[in-house]
Amino acid sequence: MVAGDIVTRTAEALAPIIQSTAGKAQELTDDLGATVKKVAVMSVDAYHQVIKQQLDFSIELADAMKVDWLSELTAATPTPSAAWWRSPRMLRTTC
Repeated sequence: MVAGDIVTRTAEALAPIIQSTAGKAQELTDDLGATVKKVAVMSVDAYHQVIKQQLDFSIELADAMKVDWLSELTAATPTPSAAWWRSPRMLRTTC
């Protein structure tokens, strides 16, 4: 009986510690998930900004070259807006 009492009391003493640790682990996991999502959104925004700058530069270059078909092509090509990148459809397909 003594050994059983020791095991029981040890388990009872450790139960709150284990529950607290499990709660903290869940909290850290949730925080990590939120941080990863923020970084992913920031990365997509930065990528979008770089691509837009590159497209703007390409359009300026095409206009400066005075090549009619190239200027017509760049004028007819819409650049994606920030709203498109954050649309629910886009977020569902990328996340």
